[in-house]
Amino acid sequence: MEGGWVQEDHFVGRRGHWAGSVEYFKAHLDEEVFAGAGQSLRQFLYTRVAEKLVTNDTDDAFEMRLRREYEELVQFGKKNVCFPMSLYLIRNILGVRGTWELEYHICPCQHHFWPPMHRSHWRLAPEGCTDSELVCPFCSGPRFSTRTEIGGRQVLVPVSVRVTVY
Repeated sequence: MEGGWVQEDHFVGRRGHWAGSVEYFKAHLDEEVFAGAGQSLRQFLYTRVAEKLVTNDTDDAFEMRLRREYEELVQFGKKNVCFPMSLYLIRNILGVRGTWELEYHICPCQHHFWPPMHRSHWRLAPEGCTDSELVCPFCSGPRFSTRTEIGGRQVLVPVSVRVTVY
């Protein structure tokens, strides 16, 4: 069956992706969100993410709004309604980069910049980091400080530095 969304027990046979996976949605970005919507999945996702930014919704509130919209569309009899209801999925589908990919840490002496590093590399397991990733080569200042979370767990966080840009 060419065109449309073919789902059998949440598996899409013609393209081989599980319904709801990133690959599945990427394969359907230019198809309608539901039959007769007049809006592609790509347009729908960009619109919803723009609304999230404008309304300053939390991630949970955003996902709750998506679930409610889905339930309303189904309840009003729309056919083949299919869109992701997870912000994590939407970011992956649209190729949005994580903050860690853009965030440079600056030494307190402001002479050294550490390149971006995924937080899973340093947040819970600093033992896996080399000395040059943790200590400034100019002033031997630390890249991270320890913070105690509500449950009493110790975690590393980047040292806060005030930088003036001219």
